[in-house]
Amino acid sequence: MGNYKTVDSLLTVSGTVNGVKLSLALDKRATASVMASRIAKKFCFKIEKSKVRVRVANNKLASVIRVTKPVLVDVQVQKRY
Repeated sequence: MGNYKTVDSLLTVSGTVNGVKLSLALDKRATASVMASRIAKKFCFKIEKSKVRVRVANNKLASVIRVTKPVLVDVQVQKRY
């Protein structure tokens, strides 16, 4: 099968963020990417205050308290024919 699975209707894949191997959830309808603050802190991703607001699944606007500085994300996908 490949290196992916579905969890609560989200596709999860193996990948890296700034070279750190993580399990990534993909949501094709998302307007922003999110990461647990404990993960950002654990791997020393640089975090800044934010004034960003995003629309969430229930169509309400939510404030984003912190953001990471730009990170490099690599998703490992295996094609099967």
